[in-house]
Amino acid sequence: MRNLSVLSQKDYVSTKNTAAAAYLAQVKSEKLLADMKGYDSVFDYLLAEQEVDRAMFDRQIDLIMKDFAPVAQRYLKHVAKVNGLEKMTFADWKLDLDSALNPEVSIDDAYDLVMKSVEPLGQEYCQEVARYQEERWVDFCCQ
Repeated sequence: MRNLSVLSQKDYVSTKNTAAAAYLAQVKSEKLLADMKGYDSVFDYLLAEQEVDRAMFDRQIDLIMKDFAPVAQRYLKHVAKVNGLEKMTFADWKLDLDSALNPEVSIDDAYDLVMKSVEPLGQEYCQEVARYQEERWVDFCCQ
């Protein structure tokens, strides 16, 4: 069974132009700032704050496309086969290979797992993490 997207097709159609306009405004803003600050490209402008030069960025993209993409494509084909899908959509990328590896966990059980995982870090750390539950730092949906 396919996961359903959060937005229905009707919702998507009614908001796609708004999303496109917001994206275009962001791109134009970044282009203007890059030009005003004297960068050769928007890429260079966006990477400068992260202290990453263009050559390093390009190497990472090339590595992902050359080495990771083929593995990811084989994995997604396997997920489609396991789930009996002829065609994978973006929404299908998160389908489980084995639902036993992704069990249902209650909120209280999730907090217990987190607390057990931080126990080796010491009492002070555990007390800080316990505040997450006590002070309701985490929001949960679909309850």
